[in-house]
Amino acid sequence: SIALMLKGGVLPASAMLLLFNAHHEDVPFKLPKSPAGTWSVLVDTAQRAMPEGMTMKSGARVAVTARSLRVLAQPRA
Repeated sequence: SIALMLKGGVLPASAMLLLFNAHHEDVPFKLPKSPAGTWSVLVDTAQRAMPEGMTMKSGARVAVTARSLRVLAQPRA
């Protein structure tokens, strides 16, 4: 399992966070601090349908489902 943060450039957000879990069990990740206080969930491959406007609190510990990917975005300031 690995987390990757992308910042700057031509991203559609000020930062994007990719959480990969290739393990057969859920894995916890701690979200980095965000000036906005939240991260927007863009993709979660463990969900059949993404609820619109789903967010996660900055600094929270979140479990990423086994063998899935979650993509989060930090709004531009």
